[in-house]
Parts: sequence; C-alpha cells; structure tokens
Amino acid sequence: MRTKDTSTMRTLLILWLLPLVLFAAWFGLSAYDISFGTKLLARETHDQVFAIYSSVLGIEKEAMPALFAKALAFDVGLIGLVVAYRKRGKILPHLSFANR
Repeated sequence: MRTKDTSTMRTLLILWLLPLVLFAAWFGLSAYDISFGTKLLARETHDQVFAIYSSVLGIEKEAMPALFAKALAFDVGLIGLVVAYRKRGKILPHLSFANR
C-alpha cells in the first residue's frame, strides 16, 4: 500500500526526470544530426540554441556541453542524497539514527 508521502516523492522524481530525459534525447539526436526530417532535431537548431545560451551567459559555445554535464551530475547527486536521506531507514536499518 502506498502512502501519500511515497506517491508525492514519486511524482516529484518523475517531474524532475522528465525534462532531463527530454533534454538528453534532444541533445543526443540533434548533436549527431539525427533529425527524422524535423527542424527541431536538426544540427542547425542545436547550434543556434547553444549560440543563444552562450551569448546570454557570456561564455564560448564549446564549453556549454561540459557545463550541462556538470550541472546534471550535481543535480543527480543532490536528488540522490535527498532520496537516500528519505529512505535511510530501509538503506541502513542497523544504525541507530536510521530508526528515528
């Protein structure tokens, strides 16, 4: 039986993961110009989007993928820590602080 707390956490994880998956899919397909005939997945759109990001942030376009990767790694680590903290009783049941 799911509690409201579990379903809320699951919903938040899905809402966090969905944009990341969509961005990663777009990035991968557009970076390798696998466009399926659409303008959105074309390499030109990919280059234009990263040119806009780089001009707004004031950095070179070639540094953007690495910055996105670092931000994604940080975000995944942070969300992982939150989930681990919430499930610490199941992860480490033998420790006394996990039983609180």
